[in-house]
Amino acid sequence: IFDIKGLWMKEKLNLYYAGIVSMKQAQERNVRLADSQKLQIDCTLNNKEIFEKEKISNWLKQFKKHQGIYFLDFETSAIATPQYNGSKPWEAIPIQYSVHHKDLTDNKLTHFEFLANPSEDKDQRLELTKSLIVNLNRNSKISPIIVFSKFEAGRLKYLANLFPSLTQEIYCIIDRF
Repeated sequence: IFDIKGLWMKEKLNLYYAGIVSMKQAQERNVRLADSQKLQIDCTLNNKEIFEKEKISNWLKQFKKHQGIYFLDFETSAIATPQYNGSKPWEAIPIQYSVHHKDLTDNKLTHFEFLANPSEDKDQRLELTKSLIVNLNRNSKISPIIVFSKFEAGRLKYLANLFPSLTQEIYCIIDRF
């Protein structure tokens, strides 16, 4: 039951304490779930894979008018003691990003990254932010950026608040998500 995606921990625990501890039991007892969760359970229990090629193909068509697509992922550090002046305990501080650019004219994939150096005893958030802005605008300032979740937008808003002089450039990036 704990492997069902998109189900809050509180809901998982409620099911667990009600004696529903497996996906099979959730299915048999007709537990109220989202369609995507029911699909996950069905695929898991019946060892099926779903690949909706036509839907994916149609979704990708919107990018044909662009020269490329960016893919962005952040990694953060959150520790109990504030890392820098003005930071807070358990604040998700960006320490790494990974950007891939897929050129749609020649299918070339290019990777850009930034990884804070833990041996340097200095705040590297501004350096990370400036590097990210350069890399996400390297091929085009209008190419779409694909992210896995809202987390990336949240970290960019955090950086925009931290560095007001970069706010406009950062929000232009978020608008491309």
